[in-house]
Amino acid sequence: MQRASQILRSQRIPFSVVASSVGYESEASFSKAFKQWAGQSPGAYRQTNGVTHQR
Repeated sequence: MQRASQILRSQRIPFSVVASSVGYESEASFSKAFKQWAGQSPGAYRQTNGVTHQR
């Protein structure tokens, strides 16, 4: 998840790409695991760390 958090802070790529780049087959399972790890969703994490999501 540290790698995922780094990607979320530094790159404006879709969550599905972040998920697959750290070994998750689905965005939903990645989002659930990330929220358990970080205490917030990937979108909220990205927003509070200065990078906005563009699809």
